[in-house]
Amino acid sequence: MSLTPFLLDASDVNGLVVTLTDRPTMVTGIVSGSGDLDASSVLIFPQDPQSWTDFGATPLTIRVADVTSLGTFEVRGLPAGDYLIVAFDADTAVDWQNPSFLQTAARMAIHVRLGDGEKQNADLKLVTIR
Repeated sequence: MSLTPFLLDASDVNGLVVTLTDRPTMVTGIVSGSGDLDASSVLIFPQDPQSWTDFGATPLTIRVADVTSLGTFEVRGLPAGDYLIVAFDADTAVDWQNPSFLQTAARMAIHVRLGDGEKQNADLKLVTIR
């Protein structure tokens, strides 16, 4: 998968391979800790800090997922790669588009590696990110 846009014009295209799958990547897990789990969220973002800027309004590699009242979460459809994942409480000021917020979150996060079509599990402790 390419995360870099490219221009495809009216000329012939040779050597292009398009692969479709019905097996999207998935990260699931359980969040534990004191606090209101139902009001908590999980943030998953690329491990590479160079990916923390200029990613647009709807980045392919950053997701925020709600935590259920049972403490579970699920994130689907991320491109293969190395990610950091962290669960944060409702008191955290969520500014995930800010690289300094991601830098702070990275120190509390765990690493997850996703291959194409892989499912990973990540059990997380609830943290406050300031």
